[in-house]
Amino acid sequence: MIKTLLLTFVVALLVGCAPTLVPHIAYLPVIREKGQAEARVSTGFNGSELQVGYQVTDKLVVHSALLTHGRSRANNKFRSADLGLGYYYNSPNGFWRLGGHVGAAYGGGNSGDGQCFECVDPVPTSTYSVRYTYAYAQPTVLYLDGVQTWGFGLRVSQAYYHRFTERRAEALGGPANLTDYAGRRSAFIQPTFQYGHRVSRWLTLSGTFGAQRFLGSPARIDDMRQFIGQVGIHFVVSKRTAPQP
Repeated sequence: MIKTLLLTFVVALLVGCAPTLVPHIAYLPVIREKGQAEARVSTGFNGSELQVGYQVTDKLVVHSALLTHGRSRANNKFRSADLGLGYYYNSPNGFWRLGGHVGAAYGGGNSGDGQCFECVDPVPTSTYSVRYTYAYAQPTVLYLDGVQTWGFGLRVSQAYYHRFTERRAEALGGPANLTDYAGRRSAFIQPTFQYGHRVSRWLTLSGTFGAQRFLGSPARIDDMRQFIGQVGIHFVVSKRTAPQP
């Protein structure tokens, strides 16, 4: 099993693409009680991310995130911010939390050496500049077993491109053509699994993996990493209970 996961991760790293959208990973909280807060620092295939969450009530969670992806500011570099709200039903036995999240994200960036949407063969000189927002809904299931948290979320999103410029040459060294796709809307999904293990009252380690893809695009917009994979550290802060008289 471990060898299979490692092989999948290596393949995902080697598969290159020029993404036109880099979404946040689904938020799957490890906090459980009113007054608890967490900050998760993670990194993986789809970038490095800071997620924060706060348990407002026994059922209500607010969360936000910052994401950065890529190695160069000029090419293959994306940044975005996310803000959301979660609501849960807690089972009487305390093991299950069933609920969901809604939210929105804003981001953008530049990428290159990809495949244009209407071209049959790859065009290595294609580059993209994008700016987008997307809204999402995320049904979520959490299973709590002592120090362990198992989570699954299915994030369904609708993106709107405020800026979407493709610059490509039909031949290497040839003249560049600019195509403006601004105003395009695209839906995508992200099924995501997460395992968290609490090593102390304030520290939890987690591993997250899943997949993501566009749905029903009017043109071939498939420039998105197919796999999700991150490892993270959660710093958890609990509201102190006043001493009993």
